[in-house]
Amino acid sequence: MSGIVGSYFNTRGSGVVAKLGSDGQVFTSTGAGLSQGFEAAAGGGKVLQAVTATDNTERSSTTASWITADNTLSVNITPSATSSKVLVMTTFNSGNVSGADTRYTINRDATNIGDATYGIVTTTHSDANLMYATAAMTVLDEPSSTSALTYQVYVYAGGGTAYINKYPTLGTITVMEIGA
Repeated sequence: MSGIVGSYFNTRGSGVVAKLGSDGQVFTSTGAGLSQGFEAAAGGGKVLQAVTATDNTERSSTTASWITADNTLSVNITPSATSSKVLVMTTFNSGNVSGADTRYTINRDATNIGDATYGIVTTTHSDANLMYATAAMTVLDEPSSTSALTYQVYVYAGGGTAYINKYPTLGTITVMEIGA
């Protein structure tokens, strides 16, 4: 007889009969010419939840400190375990004018999770003409929390005007809870 019989397993044509693994285990190879094995299913790395928000309002700032630019590109998530990580991804059309040193970062609540000085994305140019480009940021955060968290794009305008969603395009921010 071949195939699965009760709690035993016959490898077709091999004459080998082996006990099936227990609940939660997966069937694995133990190597060429060796009997099969059963192991615990791999843990972690699974997306437990995903939340996204969009914004297509053009926003600007002339402030030479980290600000939210009128609460643009913000999303809330509540991790299910303190061991979870949160993957944050955002894209938007950035811009600066008047020789601005423009920086963008992502904050978790009041904490800058990029570089405190330079952020995650920095755009600089030296003339008075408008420069704009698509900005993209990705950060893997380890908040160690099961409380509601707010992830948000922040901007720093060093000596000019900084823009988010210049020439209104659809900016997005997506956060994913990744199981440990």
